Amino acid sequence: MSIKLVGFDLDGTMLSHNGGVTPYTYDVLLKAKQKRVHLVPVTGRAMCETKSVLPQLPVRYLVAVNGTVIYDLESNEIIYKVLPNQEKLLEKLKIALTLDAYIEVYCGEIYTSNYYYDNMEKLGMRPHLLEIIKGTRTVVPDLYSEIEKRKQAEKINIWFRDDEHKSKYQHLFKDEEYFSHTSAFPGALEVGVKNMDKGMGISMIADILGVSKKETMAIGDASNDIPMLKWAGLGVAMGNATEEIKKIADVVALSNDDDGAAKVIEKYVLYKD
Repeated sequence: MSIKLVGFDLDGTMLSHNGGVTPYTYDVLLKAKQKRVHLVPVTGRAMCETKSVLPQLPVRYLVAVNGTVIYDLESNEIIYKVLPNQEKLLEKLKIALTLDAYIEVYCGEIYTSNYYYDNMEKLGMRPHLLEIIKGTRTVVPDLYSEIEKRKQAEKINIWFRDDEHKSKYQHLFKDEEYFSHTSAFPGALEVGVKNMDKGMGISMIADILGVSKKETMAIGDASNDIPMLKWAGLGVAMGNATEEIKKIADVVALSNDDDGAAKVIEKYVLYKD
């Protein structure tokens, strides 16, 4: 059965190490689009973090915040959104704010406080992410009060210094009744909607587009990509992916800096026949 939908992660997958899309990759994506294949970024990023990237991609839909929000970019509308229990999320936020870690909350925009913004690298933010983080966060005096007032929080991001630091505190956020937990980077912890992940996100957009599981390819590199690779008919791990994701993938591509995602789309979408 031919592939009609390609869902792909951005960082470490479709984007090279410098955060852009190569001309080769763009050309492959454009050819796939011309074959009427749906191309959909499925990312942990919020909309505000994709604005510099989306013009480089020939896409109409965006699955953001790990499957929580789906955008129709053509009509500039949110066509699907689900939120966690706000009272319980505020309880977790209160705990997070006591820790020696960088804290932010996705709530339409991405909110953090002056303290976290000014000290993010010291608290655990990775140096190569500083530019995009500093350019896309909304800074407020009191993070808890801001999120309590808005009542639209999508997830909490907690950046620990490393996985060892994270392992000491992540048990404080385990609550299988209300939340799911995932990570796109070592030392990071994302606390979001129960049963919502990239697997649910790609299944939702497939349903909206009338595409079956067998007609779907998913491409990723990190642990938060595992649910969508498991769901898709063809799951592809990047060459730079973690061993954990390579083990569950159907195919292992070249690395993101070798246009691995584009080359696997060429093989299985453009030239399969």
